[in-house]
Amino acid sequence: MRHKTRHQFHLPDALSEQLNLLAAKPGASKSIIMAEAITAWIERKGMRDTDDRFGAKIDRLVMSQKAQAQDIEMIIEMLSKLIWHEMLLTAHQPPSDETTRSLARKRFQMLFDQVAQDLAAKDPRRHVHSAIARVTPAAVPDFSGINLSLKDVGNEG
Repeated sequence: MRHKTRHQFHLPDALSEQLNLLAAKPGASKSIIMAEAITAWIERKGMRDTDDRFGAKIDRLVMSQKAQAQDIEMIIEMLSKLIWHEMLLTAHQPPSDETTRSLARKRFQMLFDQVAQDLAAKDPRRHVHSAIARVTPAAVPDFSGINLSLKDVGNEG
């Protein structure tokens, strides 16, 4: 058996009239209307408290995410321009020999070592992922079988 507590409310006359009109409908009662209204008010207040408590933090996180997305977009655009420039510069070069590939591997490793060092210098607490900190020679791509030239792409050259 459910237990209910009786409450007495003092309502302004206009609000009391509206409550009487709503309670006059079939299946409605003042108790049900008041219980639903108070429940809705409490739930809304709880939502406001949650929004007050976490809203500012969520807003900051969203702004940070948007800034990161813009940074990533800029990095992707710069990388695509760099790759295009590199392809343009190397389009008519002959295939590389083992000495050239060895030098490329060393330079590739130096690049990643420098990136790892720069990241660690910016934030000493940051643990630079081992894939960036130390790229093994086996992980460096071997482009020996690839001869990129504009003739391979079409008649653009």
